[in-house]
Amino acid sequence: MVTDEQFKITFGWSGFCSACSDALSTLPEISFQYFEFGSVQCSKCGAAIDLWQTAVVAARKIDFEVFLLVPMGANLTAFSFSLESNETKTIDFSEYGVPSSGNLGT
Repeated sequence: MVTDEQFKITFGWSGFCSACSDALSTLPEISFQYFEFGSVQCSKCGAAIDLWQTAVVAARKIDFEVFLLVPMGANLTAFSFSLESNETKTIDFSEYGVPSSGNLGT
């Protein structure tokens, strides 16, 4: 069983390959390829991908608001913790891998 303290997911991708549907790496990892060559190569099937077009398509297809900026380079970290009725809790976000420069959204 996964406990609250063990549950943490960090999402980061820039879109999906239109040929094989594999998730592309994050923008910081592959944007230089796009700006140098005009496309990025899918690491799974080798297809040339228009990174900007793929990110726009991914953002338009995402229904869950919190994911909208992920294809544009944002990272999303999700975690859970237990909280009883009328209980207050101090959360140290750095314990969940959230950088001090991160912005919080709900």
